[in-house]
Amino acid sequence: MIITVAHQKGGTGKSTIATNLASLLKADMLDLDKQYSGALWNEQRYSVHERNSKVVPVRMMVLESSGSKPAHAYTLPDVELLNFLSSYKNDKKVKLVIDTAGFDGQNNRLALVMADIVITPVALSGVEIFGLQEFEKILIEAKKQTGRDIPCYVLVNRVVKSSKIRLEDGLAFIKDKDAFNLLKSRLGQRIAFQRAYENGKNVIELNKTSLAAKEMAAVVKEIKQIIKKEIK
Repeated sequence: MIITVAHQKGGTGKSTIATNLASLLKADMLDLDKQYSGALWNEQRYSVHERNSKVVPVRMMVLESSGSKPAHAYTLPDVELLNFLSSYKNDKKVKLVIDTAGFDGQNNRLALVMADIVITPVALSGVEIFGLQEFEKILIEAKKQTGRDIPCYVLVNRVVKSSKIRLEDGLAFIKDKDAFNLLKSRLGQRIAFQRAYENGKNVIELNKTSLAAKEMAAVVKEIKQIIKKEIK
């Protein structure tokens, strides 16, 4: 099972969501971002594990072309990426979460076309709606390349209550697009996500009673239901 967290625009919260999903779904993780946001979070997780055995590091992979790697990440030669992804595809028991980079590129495209499901985080601003329009074009091109629909689920992220009208307009835009499905669960603009990342944890490990933890638990539950539906 490959869950690709993708959007060609940077700064949408891909790494935050990917690290939470990988740890909560007990999945392996592939970090395609040369900034190593996911891999560096996992390095911190190893440090936490020494003090708290319940916080278990994720099996983390990075590409060889990314350059020097974090100490606890496995290096994957770029030429082996397709075979590596094929070993996870359509397998409910073994999961891989991919954190893609914030740009369109060959490896990001491969992560997209090989995905069993795609999660696309979006904060509903004008700039991000424009970015979503561009990502729709990439999905359509990927569909032509593979001859299949790529199930893409938009996760509305960084929701602010004061932006109700903007939220409603953004939701209407997403619902009108055949390329996208809309997750019912949403994530608010909460400092807990940043603190969890800085401490090498997911938000439930940080504080299981927080609003962020409850929101992320709902997202994970919904994705598990999607996995059952998408892979028979």
